Amino acid sequence: MDRNTHGIESEEPLAPETRAAEALLMGLRLAEGVDLARISSRTGLPVDTLVDAEAIAALPGLIARDGDRLSVSEAGMILLDAILPRVVKVG
Repeated sequence: MDRNTHGIESEEPLAPETRAAEALLMGLRLAEGVDLARISSRTGLPVDTLVDAEAIAALPGLIARDGDRLSVSEAGMILLDAILPRVVKVG
């Protein structure tokens, strides 16, 4: 009786780069944004390898970094699908 099982046939760990990219892509859709230090800690990747600081600086008013917190403004949310590939370095 497989009626109450979860359906997962196999489970494979994701590479740190993939985990970091997923955390960034999903987290930047939230109003609070992401904590880069936390993603770094959980993946073992240095903070400076996660995002492109020059791309962030080139998008004032759309995305901002305050210490290790990275967030997208309300205006940036409209353009998020165009912003993410420029900013996210991992994955």
